[in-house]
Amino acid sequence: MLDNMTFFTGRRATAVGSLVLAMGTLVLLQTLLSPRYEAPMTDLGRDLVAGQAVNNGVNPYQQMAALQEEMPELQVSESAEDFWVAHSPLSIALARLIFNVAGDSAIDVGRIGGTAGVIALLAWVLMGSGTRRVSPARMVSAGALAMSIGIESDIVWVQGAWLLGLLLGAVVYLCHSERRALALAVMGFAVAWKPWCAPIALFLPGRRMSRDVAGIATVALLLTVVAAPFIGGWDSMRSWVTEAIPANTDAYLRYEWNVSLTGPYLGVFVGLLFFACVVLACFLIRQRLTDVDRLRLGSIVILGFFPIVWVHYWTALSLLTLGQRESERLAVGIAFLFMATPLVGTNPIATKIGAGAAFLTVVALLLFDRSGDGTVSAESKGSYVGLGLLTQESTNVDQPKSQR
Repeated sequence: MLDNMTFFTGRRATAVGSLVLAMGTLVLLQTLLSPRYEAPMTDLGRDLVAGQAVNNGVNPYQQMAALQEEMPELQVSESAEDFWVAHSPLSIALARLIFNVAGDSAIDVGRIGGTAGVIALLAWVLMGSGTRRVSPARMVSAGALAMSIGIESDIVWVQGAWLLGLLLGAVVYLCHSERRALALAVMGFAVAWKPWCAPIALFLPGRRMSRDVAGIATVALLLTVVAAPFIGGWDSMRSWVTEAIPANTDAYLRYEWNVSLTGPYLGVFVGLLFFACVVLACFLIRQRLTDVDRLRLGSIVILGFFPIVWVHYWTALSLLTLGQRESERLAVGIAFLFMATPLVGTNPIATKIGAGAAFLTVVALLLFDRSGDGTVSAESKGSYVGLGLLTQESTNVDQPKSQR
């Protein structure tokens, strides 16, 4: 088994890991100092524009060009004029709150918070919890993630993927800590804020999928309803569902930076068909996988086959896809190097190749580098705990307390 990791230990491995980590740190600093850091219309900026529209009594769910016509004082870049405001009601309500508190400094607050959040996410990937040393494989995975275009995208465009990543990590940790009600509440918030992560609910640890999905859906729906008055009421909600989402979906399916393995030219029907087939396959083999492997497989299916996938989705799901065994962290970290900004630059085709490499790596490891008995082996327990998603006392949530 690769878990022994005899081929990547010792001083040479530490030197290689340190080199990759140092390169990742330099690339991260270069991103922060680059002129691209001051992107003209970020994701948060679009939500802030929507928040200002609500403050002026204007429906926020319109094309950016239409919003600028109604509010000439807005600064909207030409590249964003054709796109609609289509983020969730909760996202716009939170952005409006930030704008009302911070005013014109709201985007700077978002940038500073985003930078600190990315560093926190990378620290979790590097250090985890329950371990006293940082292995070479951890250095490679953290350094590769720091160099990936997903991290650059999250920082430059203020997309909040770091926060979603930390939230999903907390959800898994809470599930294994037997605080499931809190875990479902956090997951419900994540879905209400970023609806694309909803399929993760199908792969949460445990065997209570129907109850979990119902609980998460209830929390997400409740938060969306609560957010409605803060985005202009039900007319705005109707525009979001019937106009903004369909318009942006049609545009994004054809957009070159949609790195889904089924797009951008195959269309939403084929994308959903592929996704449904792979999800069905996951359920057919779900009894043979550990809780953590099931969650990893579900995450990688979303990243590979969801009709619309942006590069920052890989950042948001990084804690779930990098793996717990040292061999997995090393292999997926190497796959992430294909998505490193110094290599792919601004080439979406190269990014898609990197995404495909990471996808195939995870699938191969799940098929060929696991015991297949549905439990966490004693040899791997330390690695699972080390990620910080399992506690020392918990190795499988389905095991009765009396048998632990």
